[in-house]
Amino acid sequence: AYIASGLTVQAEATLLRLMRTRGDEVEKDSARTNMTAGAHVGYLIAPIVSVGAEAHYQRWLSTPAAVDKDATRREQATVGGGVRCNLDLGGAIARPGVGYFVPIDDPMKTLGMKILMVDVPIVF
Repeated sequence: AYIASGLTVQAEATLLRLMRTRGDEVEKDSARTNMTAGAHVGYLIAPIVSVGAEAHYQRWLSTPAAVDKDATRREQATVGGGVRCNLDLGGAIARPGVGYFVPIDDPMKTLGMKILMVDVPIVF
């Protein structure tokens, strides 16, 4: 991450090795591997308000049953943006935010999916 003069630029990547916790009647894959990556650019437009834009990408590195059945489920990508506030709660900080994201590939794009994300993280 890079943070200076109200500007934030950051990137992340995560490798997930997922193991089955239920029987194979419920979950066909005993294990699977997934990778996620994202980039964010944000700017503090007022002392308590920031705006940002993000891009997210997710890909199955293994071939779980869902991907074997439908190859369009191998990967997905979204872009979007939102606004977040920084509120001092006297000993804690709340950072409520709202964001709107749209898919840029299938299967989510073909299905007309959109994502409205509302979160209220509190640091104490």
